[in-house]
Amino acid sequence: MNRKHMDFSSATRVLLLVVIVATLSFSGCGRGAPQLTPAKGKLTKGGLPINKAEVRFIPTDETLVGNWVASAVTDEEGNFVLRLPAKEESECVVGQCKVTVNEGPIPDEARRNLEETGDGNAMDRHMQSLKNRPIPKELSRMGTTTFTIEITPDKEVYDLVIP
Repeated sequence: MNRKHMDFSSATRVLLLVVIVATLSFSGCGRGAPQLTPAKGKLTKGGLPINKAEVRFIPTDETLVGNWVASAVTDEEGNFVLRLPAKEESECVVGQCKVTVNEGPIPDEARRNLEETGDGNAMDRHMQSLKNRPIPKELSRMGTTTFTIEITPDKEVYDLVIP
């Protein structure tokens, strides 16, 4: 009886050790979160601002787990402040990032007007409000973008210039 109790106890210890190691492995313990820093900038093409465009800074570090892509939509002057998903403050991962540039979201008014009435006037007004277009297609995807930027903790402004 004592022998069986000893075997059960050994098996329990081994099982507990396996569960602990697996939990630590899957939780990413040891890696920790990447270093973050505030980041902002201005998007221009030919010296003029690109408004209402979405910029995304995608870390190239393949060991990062989770969504560490910082993004923003440019204002009327092409300015942007990068934020991580579900974050209020400006943050971007320190290190090398690929940058994509796409058209920003369609305003709710234009989308509703088009869906409800089929009238594209609001959409036309939105399209006419976009400055300095077109955005080169190769900038829209991570695999084809020519923008690569090194984000450092001692620098906050990263201007993006499309030739």
